[in-house]
Amino acid sequence: MSSSPSTGGPASRPPRKPTRAQLRAMEARNAAVGREAPSAKLAADGVPVTRKVAPVTSNARLRQGGRTITLTREQEYDYITGDLRRLVIIASILLVLMLVILYIVER
Repeated sequence: MSSSPSTGGPASRPPRKPTRAQLRAMEARNAAVGREAPSAKLAADGVPVTRKVAPVTSNARLRQGGRTITLTREQEYDYITGDLRRLVIIASILLVLMLVILYIVER
């Protein structure tokens, strides 16, 4: 039975370092909220070294895919109504198509 490092016993395997993609995702999330991001390096005592993340400008946020759009309640309900209308149309077309195929197969 192996015990975790938090209980004081030896760990079964050393902790894995985060991948480059995970580090990039952490930095993007932390930059969006303005927090410091931990780097992949650990200090001598095993504590992650942190570095200050520069604030993200609107242009950088657009390049990272973090564009936000604010809609009014009416605009949002218009989108929802349009989506529901399209779903009903597609469902009815599929139902009619299935009935036609059933009629053709039964003959």
